[in-house]
Amino acid sequence: MALIETYYLIDFENVKEDNLLGAKLGEFDQVHIFSTENVPKISIRLLSVFNATKVFSHVVAVGKQSLDMHLVSYLGYLLGKNENEKARYIIISQDTDYDNVIKFWKGRTGFDIKRQSSMGAKGNKSAPKALLAKTVNTVNTVNSVNKAGKSSVKAKTSQKKVQLNNEIQKKLSQAGFDKEIIGYVASLCIKQFSEKNAKQNIYRDILAKYGQKQGLEIYNKIKQNI
Repeated sequence: MALIETYYLIDFENVKEDNLLGAKLGEFDQVHIFSTENVPKISIRLLSVFNATKVFSHVVAVGKQSLDMHLVSYLGYLLGKNENEKARYIIISQDTDYDNVIKFWKGRTGFDIKRQSSMGAKGNKSAPKALLAKTVNTVNTVNSVNKAGKSSVKAKTSQKKVQLNNEIQKKLSQAGFDKEIIGYVASLCIKQFSEKNAKQNIYRDILAKYGQKQGLEIYNKIKQNI
């Protein structure tokens, strides 16, 4: 059975953060968050829920219906780009004005497009609770290790960094990438080691430097190691 990619286009001016929790996101899904400078910043809690999903932030100019217009224009771009592929498109917003745009495109393309007020089941609190429990357990574990001996932790961390560096360089070298790419990516992975959302940050930085096509090729070679 073929996997169908889902594009989530989020009107971040119109929905609360809690409405974006509880979604079951696949490896091939994309989350596009549209916001203006007037909107509160995306929290670490929300990015943690998205995890390794491809997340793109679109900060647009402030103005009357500016965000709405940017979002629907991007929807049209995606429909044209993926006209020969099966995909789903979901606008996350409580604004019913989007429904007319959806009706327009569905009538002309037959594509699977809809609007939802949230990404997960209404009132689903299990995902954030599980996330918070996991975070608390991790913090408790780290504190216990620190009490047992900070020097031991530093030694193990250093050893893991060396191992990670060797693994990344080996993978990219075997794949035929040049020394400049190998050095940059290995250095990036070491820099992000143990950081929150390390995978997501590494993914973004690689795509920003090498572009979508080559960036994805590089990331797919190393994602199992980071």
